[in-house]
Amino acid sequence: YVMQGDKYSATIVLSAIDSTKTPQIVANGRTLGKDGKFEMICNQVGTFKYGGSIMLNSGGINKKYDFASEYTVGAKSASVTNSALNVVYAGIPNQMAVSVPGVPAANVMLTCSEASVRRMPNGLWECVPSRSLAGKQLRFSIQAKSGNSKTFVQMGGGIFVVRRLPDPIPMLSIDG
Repeated sequence: YVMQGDKYSATIVLSAIDSTKTPQIVANGRTLGKDGKFEMICNQVGTFKYGGSIMLNSGGINKKYDFASEYTVGAKSASVTNSALNVVYAGIPNQMAVSVPGVPAANVMLTCSEASVRRMPNGLWECVPSRSLAGKQLRFSIQAKSGNSKTFVQMGGGIFVVRRLPDPIPMLSIDG
């Protein structure tokens, strides 16, 4: 599985070969180098097939070994949810769950320009909007590093309404 815009990479090999012979590897009509590395930039979503052949001269006889494979490219996507509530409350910590399919949590970043956000040890994120944001919207942004990328790429986000904590209502119950 590769995300749209990333690079698909495969090494095509012939196992149990004679180390003194160098096979000729052709994939999708392209002759590959000795390392057998096949790479494609994935600009479209879908499942893509590739194939070719490995040719090796063994004992004066040319042998051809065909191969075929496929890879799937998915659109970049992400989600952010408030794990305990349907809204974000002003002035208190709100736990947020963030996920990006196919990306480890350590490679995901959540930001919000209007409120402080920090990663918690349990894998969730904590957002504490100030009381002055009550009645307004918070825009969260999710970035991720995928594959061998060293930089974060925008994956998605979410918008939450900030609510004021309701006033407590004291109640007394007398059984008797």
